[in-house]
Amino acid sequence: MAEQWARVNAPLRRAGTPIGPFDAAIAATALVHGCTVVTHNRKHFDLVPGLAVEDWEAEEAA
Repeated sequence: MAEQWARVNAPLRRAGTPIGPFDAAIAATALVHGCTVVTHNRKHFDLVPGLAVEDWEAEEAA
């Protein structure tokens, strides 16, 4: 899990778009387990390549 966290976090920090350690941990966990992140905070999670993200609140309003 720590290695996946580093693979998520390091490129974003280098690009100047860090997402914070807790969001990086959530993203890493989802990637390791092949899960989708359901959040209203797409701003950060959409920056993570290969991460499936859904915002059920936005889909309801659409």
